Amino acid sequence: MTDPATLLAAGPDQRPDLLAPDAAGLLTTHPAVVADDGGWRCGAWSARSGAGDGPLRLGRHVAGAAAGADGLDGLRALCVAHWARYPDTAAPARVAAADEAAAAELRRWVLPS
Repeated sequence: MTDPATLLAAGPDQRPDLLAPDAAGLLTTHPAVVADDGGWRCGAWSARSGAGDGPLRLGRHVAGAAAGADGLDGLRALCVAHWARYPDTAAPARVAAADEAAAAELRRWVLPS
């Protein structure tokens, strides 16, 4: 078990294949994180790199859509976006909210924006 900041900062050898709130997640289907227009999308959420080395921007790309069954789709998108930026090393993530829904998720995960 870990917190979102530690998860995002994980090095290549510590990055999980699945992200779930508990061990029951091993028995459920996980939504795919897919490349989408220069960023990464999971369910209703997208994570995009800022200019240069700017913060990753989390946003809800489908207005009014649910956060996903377990509420982790945005975090899944952030993880893949951050790990794609730093494929060979551990690095702390800098994140920003693209909208109020994303700001609420970042607060819930205790990730400063």
